[in-house]
Amino acid sequence: MLEAPDDVLLQRSRGKLIDPITGDVYHQIFVRPDDDTITRRLEWGQGLSEEKLLAELQCYRCEVTGLRSAYQHVLKVINGDQPPADVYQQGGAPDGGGG
Repeated sequence: MLEAPDDVLLQRSRGKLIDPITGDVYHQIFVRPDDDTITRRLEWGQGLSEEKLLAELQCYRCEVTGLRSAYQHVLKVINGDQPPADVYQQGGAPDGGGG
């Protein structure tokens, strides 16, 4: 389970960029493409309005406690407020092994 503060999730939602050819998702600040050709064709992602996103986050926060409890024996919580490569590395095997 990825976990991040609401303000981080809101910031990431606001900067979402989509490659219209591949459908790949990037971010204005956090995940930029390496290729300038891709950068030039990126379009702003069509996300939820901030009001709707806040409502979704509130709903999630209400439900996550029960989910954490029910799956505590198999759940791995990863801080999502870090570079993507670090998140991917931690998302490996449940014993903490990356990859």
